[in-house]
Amino acid sequence: MTRTSPAEALNGVQPTHACNCCNKHFRTGVLVRARATYCEEDGWILQQIWCENCADSVTQKITDRDDEAIIGAIFWNRRLTSVKTKQNSSK
Repeated sequence: MTRTSPAEALNGVQPTHACNCCNKHFRTGVLVRARATYCEEDGWILQQIWCENCADSVTQKITDRDDEAIIGAIFWNRRLTSVKTKQNSSK
């Protein structure tokens, strides 16, 4: 069975409302980045989310795990929309 892409799985997910690095609250329409991991039972799970300012410093190096991805998205109406996979270690 093939895995759903992180972008497909996380589109529409409701994340926390603040950056995990600087604690800045997200407003509708801002760009965010997030780290997700894949679990066999649950699929792609959001682990951390960052504002665009913090994302550049924390997402430079993805781990060597084969089940991790970095996504970019728009925070819209308390959900992730227009999700794109930035890095995917499972490819």
